Amino acid sequence: MDMLKLLLVDDESGVREHIRALIRWDELGIKVIGSCDSAVAALEALTDERPDILLTDIKMPVMSGIELSAKAIGMYPAIQCVLLSGYSEFALAQEAMKQGIRHYLLKPCSKAEIEKVLRECAGQITLDSQGALYRLDRRRRLVAQIMDEFHGLQPSHDRRIAPGQIEAIARPYSDLSLLQEAFALLLSQHAALLNPRASLEKISTAFHDESDLPRQIADTLTEIFQDAGGSSVVDEVKAYIRSNFDDQNLTLQYIADNVAHMNAQYLGKLFCAQAGMKFSEYTAEVRMGEAIRRLQKDPGCKMYEIARYIGLGNSVQYFYQLFKKRTGMTPKEYREKQLRQGAAGEPRPQAPQMPQV
Repeated sequence: MDMLKLLLVDDESGVREHIRALIRWDELGIKVIGSCDSAVAALEALTDERPDILLTDIKMPVMSGIELSAKAIGMYPAIQCVLLSGYSEFALAQEAMKQGIRHYLLKPCSKAEIEKVLRECAGQITLDSQGALYRLDRRRRLVAQIMDEFHGLQPSHDRRIAPGQIEAIARPYSDLSLLQEAFALLLSQHAALLNPRASLEKISTAFHDESDLPRQIADTLTEIFQDAGGSSVVDEVKAYIRSNFDDQNLTLQYIADNVAHMNAQYLGKLFCAQAGMKFSEYTAEVRMGEAIRRLQKDPGCKMYEIARYIGLGNSVQYFYQLFKKRTGMTPKEYREKQLRQGAAGEPRPQAPQMPQV
């Protein structure tokens, strides 16, 4: 079996660094593919990386480890979730067990305890690999991998894709139905750019005439590449973010399910290619722009009010982190500078450049 992928989530950097340094991951057949300081960041990593194991602190701002685990299981039913909890949070850990989360570690935990739980996770994944659930998840991964390869193709100078490029992608896959499924998904994701009747005919032909499949896929990709690569979808997502920046459910998965109606992983890649930044970065930029406008309009407003106003709930600390990352100042420092310059008759500090709309 390939190396298992693990995502580590804890809002304390010291805890994350300690765990990463403590465990000999190679000996367990595990690779740490990400280390996140919040559930919000973890949701993005879950979409991008599709980990096999989620190791998360139970108590975090904005979203708890239990909520994060529930969302992860909803996205990937085969994922193994491990909760890190303190003595005071043991009741929460027990509640998590009732929801189907089977692994937890009580802090402070030793190297042996962590490795024991990780081996249990690896054993469960191996067991699941013999069942239908894992096979379905494995198939989805392979189809997603083919989709990634489709969209990673480099068109010629006239923005065309050659059938030979598709044949090269198909070569490592002995099951041709994976290619057929990826093609059907490609057509559905770009329905706004393609003729619906023609798309249905292409799907029907693809499942009955395997010999012509590479040419059909190449022609369809050429049509997509020559029609701006789906920028209309990205524009729609941008507009939704700007209009709903105050929504706490504003995640890539939510947008993919309810706005774009396409695979979240693919939407993330498409958004990054078209917008020049990740979905999470664009959302944060829009929210910080709104926060600055609120500060300028009402210098006396409370920081927790602004955090709620821009969709971060009660996570004032996370708001501070995002604000400073994008302005170089804390919200209070920004407000004090604004008040000082206003009193002196100087121009107020300008907001950082927001993303292009």
